[in-house]
Amino acid sequence: MKRFLIISLLITALLTLCACKSEEYGVGDSVFIGYIDYNVYEDDTPDESKRIEWIVLDNTGDELLLITKYPQGEMPFSTSNTDTVWRDSIARTMLNGDFYEFCFPLDERNNIVSGLNDNPDYATDDYVFLLSCEEASEYFKNDNARRLVDESGNGVSWWLRTSGIDSRHAMLVNPDGSISVDGAPVTDNHYLRPAIRIKING
Repeated sequence: MKRFLIISLLITALLTLCACKSEEYGVGDSVFIGYIDYNVYEDDTPDESKRIEWIVLDNTGDELLLITKYPQGEMPFSTSNTDTVWRDSIARTMLNGDFYEFCFPLDERNNIVSGLNDNPDYATDDYVFLLSCEEASEYFKNDNARRLVDESGNGVSWWLRTSGIDSRHAMLVNPDGSISVDGAPVTDNHYLRPAIRIKING
């Protein structure tokens, strides 16, 4: 009976802890998940100084929507100067391939939620993604909040997943935080600012 009581108390405490987890994270808070220059298959002990810092954009109570605080590499949206949407972009391939597979230890990867991302005329199922134009407007209250700087404090431009003036262009956020609706040619180099959803309860 005593053993059963102890187990019951432990379960109750654990459920209470899980129920409170969602309240620990507010919009704008920092969360550290994943590592820069890390290979989950080769590095036994990751370097804690290379943790990736993420900013909370939304808290649903069960999941957090996160976006990186700093740029995560500069690359073209596509390597081909042809009509290219997010679904077929090399940016999506890289984020859901090498970035997802090598930067996150297995226990952290298990907390990343695969979810549907709406795009004009189609949806994609992504673990890691770029914000759409609508999301970049919704989750950042103004240009200054949307502005991305590198670790030296310099403003940089970053890709969005929404097509620009046509499918050979993709929208982006300018160094001053404004959104370029016409976008840039998909073969141009701009920074990636990945977003993920993670489970926080259960």
